[in-house]
Amino acid sequence: MKAILIKISAGILTAAIIAGIAYGAYYFLTKSEAIGKLANLFAPGPLRGPESSTRAEDLDADEIIRWTNYYRSEDNIACTFQKRKIDIGGNRQSK
Repeated sequence: MKAILIKISAGILTAAIIAGIAYGAYYFLTKSEAIGKLANLFAPGPLRGPESSTRAEDLDADEIIRWTNYYRSEDNIACTFQKRKIDIGGNRQSK
């Protein structure tokens, strides 16, 4: 009888410990600000662009491709090109 009570007590104690660990993990992941700080540790910095976007409004698709290829070539990355068939299909879908 004593052995059964010890096993039951050990099972209850084990369940209580597991529940405490699970609750602690849940609290840490949902309520704590520490996880937000941890996520920001690996996040990239803020995007920075020109102060004024008037020049960007004047660019058409071909100009954007040209500037993209210019900067890609500076970084030794293969150039990109505009796929006219996809653009035509996209324009049809949007109408």
